[in-house]
Amino acid sequence: VRPESSSSEDWNYFHHDGTKLKKEDIPLFRANKHRDVYENLEKKIIRPDGSVRWISMNGGPIRDLKGEIIAGIIVFADITEKKRIEDELLRESSKLLNIIDFNPLSIQIIDLDGYTIKTNQAHADLFGAVPPPDYSVFNDPVLTENFLDKEMLKAREGEVVYFPEFRYNVHRIKPGFPDRPVWIKMVVFPIFNQNKQVENMVLIHEDVTDRKNKEQE
Repeated sequence: VRPESSSSEDWNYFHHDGTKLKKEDIPLFRANKHRDVYENLEKKIIRPDGSVRWISMNGGPIRDLKGEIIAGIIVFADITEKKRIEDELLRESSKLLNIIDFNPLSIQIIDLDGYTIKTNQAHADLFGAVPPPDYSVFNDPVLTENFLDKEMLKAREGEVVYFPEFRYNVHRIKPGFPDRPVWIKMVVFPIFNQNKQVENMVLIHEDVTDRKNKEQE
């Protein structure tokens, strides 16, 4: 499109935050007048019929043999479906985070080496501490002494593992942590990626201390 013929009277472009682009900020005009080059620039547009589409733009100025700008070129790709899927994934991710964060059961997500990725408030309330960065469940002395680290390996291989009730004291992990033993019931299950490979593991702990104490009275 040549500078003197470029027009966008029938189109409205919007930034991600919903604000409308000024005419002089529309990529084609900037490519013509300011020599701007665009790569994968995403914008929302409202077409003359009122429908909304998302587009990805790549483009820049076209020069003659003397290096003068004689036109501009912008290539549009319709990414509306891609944006819809991204928005849906974002909503589902938000729901999942809420399920984790506000769950009354202790939840801990770990990577394949046993290091913690995320915990919820119930986990901190149960154990009185958040796992330090250098802590791995596969090196946990309590789990090792009870031979539960080997059970954890089954989850890494893709199994859902139900652990017998056991006594746990986070003080064993780090002396600065509270010396507060609890009885817990734990289940570990794998999270698979789109290639059906185990990507992470989820540990769910249930506090059964009160029941165990009453049983031992």
